[in-house]
Amino acid sequence: MEVAVMAGKCPKCEQIVSRLSIKPLLGQGPSGQHKSITLNCPACDTILGAQVDPSAAKSDLVAEIRKLREA
Repeated sequence: MEVAVMAGKCPKCEQIVSRLSIKPLLGQGPSGQHKSITLNCPACDTILGAQVDPSAAKSDLVAEIRKLREA
C-alpha cells in the first residue's frame, strides 16, 4: 500500500517540510493560560503554526471528569 505524504515548503528557508518540530508553549486566552505547542520548520525553526496541546487538553479534561465523579 502506497501512502502519499503531503509536504510543503517553509516560507522562510524554502526547504521542503515533510516533518515538523513540535515545541511546548504556554498560551494566553480569554479563559486563562493553556498548554500549547508550536509547529516549527525543522531546518530553520520558523513557527509554522500553533495550537492548544491536544495531549494536555485531554489530560485536563480527564482530571476534571474525575473530580466531578468524586463529588
